[in-house]
Amino acid sequence: MYKVFFIVLFSLNIFANTTPQSINLSDAQWEYRWTDISPTKKTDGWEAISFPSNPPNRDGQTNVWYRIKLPATLPQDPFLYIYSIDLIAQVYLEQKMIYSFGEFDENAQGKFVGWPWHLIKLDPSATNKYLYFRVYSDYPDIGLWGEVSIASKGDHLKKMFDNDLLSLSVGAIALFIGILFLIVYLKSKVKIEFLFVGLLFLTQGIDLILSTKVIQFYFDYPLLKQYILAFCYFFLPVGIAGFLERVIGRGYFGIIRKIWQIHLGYIVIAFTGAFIGLYNVSSLYTYYDYLHYFFTLPILTIFVLYSLLKGDKEKKIVSIGFLLITLSWLYSSLIAWGLIPWSEHTNYLAVFVCLFLFAYVLIRRVLYTQEIQKQKEEFETIFKYSKDGIAITDLESNFLECNEAYLHMTGFTKEELFQKSCIGMSAPEDRQRSTKVIQKVLQDGFIENFEKTCIIKDGERIEVNMTISLLPDQKRFLLVTKDVTALKNIEDQSRLIAMGEMIGNIAHQWRQPLSMITTSASGMKLKLEYEMYDQEKFIELSDIILNQAQYLSDTIDNFRDFIKGDITFSQISVVEVLQKSLSLVNDAFKDNYITLVTDFKDDMKINGSINELSQAFINIFNNAKDILKEKVSKESDRVVYVTTKKRTINSIEVFIKDSAGGIDSDIIDRIFEPYFTTKHKSVGTGLGLSMTHKIIVKKHKGDIEAYNDEFEYDGKLYQGACFQITLTRDV
Repeated sequence: MYKVFFIVLFSLNIFANTTPQSINLSDAQWEYRWTDISPTKKTDGWEAISFPSNPPNRDGQTNVWYRIKLPATLPQDPFLYIYSIDLIAQVYLEQKMIYSFGEFDENAQGKFVGWPWHLIKLDPSATNKYLYFRVYSDYPDIGLWGEVSIASKGDHLKKMFDNDLLSLSVGAIALFIGILFLIVYLKSKVKIEFLFVGLLFLTQGIDLILSTKVIQFYFDYPLLKQYILAFCYFFLPVGIAGFLERVIGRGYFGIIRKIWQIHLGYIVIAFTGAFIGLYNVSSLYTYYDYLHYFFTLPILTIFVLYSLLKGDKEKKIVSIGFLLITLSWLYSSLIAWGLIPWSEHTNYLAVFVCLFLFAYVLIRRVLYTQEIQKQKEEFETIFKYSKDGIAITDLESNFLECNEAYLHMTGFTKEELFQKSCIGMSAPEDRQRSTKVIQKVLQDGFIENFEKTCIIKDGERIEVNMTISLLPDQKRFLLVTKDVTALKNIEDQSRLIAMGEMIGNIAHQWRQPLSMITTSASGMKLKLEYEMYDQEKFIELSDIILNQAQYLSDTIDNFRDFIKGDITFSQISVVEVLQKSLSLVNDAFKDNYITLVTDFKDDMKINGSINELSQAFINIFNNAKDILKEKVSKESDRVVYVTTKKRTINSIEVFIKDSAGGIDSDIIDRIFEPYFTTKHKSVGTGLGLSMTHKIIVKKHKGDIEAYNDEFEYDGKLYQGACFQITLTRDV
């Protein structure tokens, strides 16, 4: 029962308390009067005004009175809050002065002392009484500005803290970022953009914090605060134009640079005059606004819009940031000009969004620059310590720079080399080809594996393999050169070894045809001696002799082509090359009881060299023959299986498999290395598969892979090595 009683009593108390918590005077019935005569001496001449600021018909007047009749009911512990006053004022309740801001002299004038907020204690019994405001201002604005309200002191303070929490947080973050950018700039002397962005963050952070209401409790120096705020405000176009100059350029006639220089000069001149007392700091804003809104802003906006349409990604981001801050400026201006009702807005967020976009672009640029610097250092390290000769030439192939390896390879000093050209060092038979290669690089940007003979110091000749690239400036070539003279000797050695094996194969191939020729010729001679002439038999034996002689002639032609080493590229059939290669090793397979199985499912014509591909295939066949002889004792289990299969419309695969059990896993990754062999030195050189890899991969732009695989033949499963070769139409 008692609980119900107290609840009812509490509810009645709430409904009975009709005291308002806050009264907004901004929209109340105000009056004004142009004069400095006290209202007690002159009570007529008052005119209505919607808000106590900038009355009509000023005509250069600097003194005005405003008044308002307080409502019939006031909040408990009433305080009058005024956002700002232009410029100094006294506040009277009826005839009693209750507040003064600034000092009036005998001429009813005074000096500017800042734009703080004002909190004025009112007598709770002042209901229905007049408040009078005596105001002096030589500034374009005269009177009160922003919010004018009555509430308890606690309510005013709570509202201040609630409104300022976000501003204080953003301002603190901006200060931290600004200091960080400035430390980076001062410590490492990075790009001047860091200075501009750092100062922008720092000044705008200070501006935001000093603009909060609560800061007045801790920093109650209105004039000093206004000097700091003015500097921060005036610096904004300096920092922005300075940053824009570094990102989007100086503009026509360097106009963007001139803009930030003019604004910087304005800051120096304006503050110097204010410090020595030529004028008040408040007057600086008027001239700044004229300069900013009618000169700086239109010009920068034009350049920014152009960058937004035509610029790269970074310029577009910076342009968007600037347009955001421009909209914020325009919004604030519309409020200042009275075109939009006053309100405490958060348009400062647009400023910091803009600055964060600037910072993002700047960090991207720095990271890119660091990456470029890192790549430069890596290139310089490669250039200096590479075992390959590296040189830079102009478009006429005249040498401009080179590393030590290139000098060592050619035997020249730098001074001697820089008097020569790359084409000029070519052997006479290669100069025309070298000139054509230079033209191709100019057209395509690069060329790989260009081989030629160079004449180096003392007339010595070396074989080189070159990769030539056109540098990004389109004015220089980068040459990476390898001395392949020794490799050429290895190739010649490998070819001689292959020739020896071919001669052995030919010996095998010729035995049976020669035996058949001699047998047929002996039979014909014997029949003639015994007068046993048989015309049909003679024709049959003659055909045998002619066929076998033609076979011997074809064998000689194949061997001759192989010996010539002709590396002319043309349209060739992959299957025909395989058949030609097998014809040269077939008898060797037979002599070693190796069964050759072919399954040419698909064929394709590619741009290649018959002789080089033949050598590559023969090297694999000879390896298979040797390993089968060594590891497979049962002759019926010696099998080589060759098949082809189209991989795509433009590529074909060749599979060469043997039944020798496979390659050991610890060496399978090394079988294509030069000089690597598992055979005795008297038998193997380790050059065959290395040459095969070079012919397939480098010269025919194909691919070769070795792995162990299984295959089935004649109902039996065999295991061994598989060489998978991929060749394409476009080489």
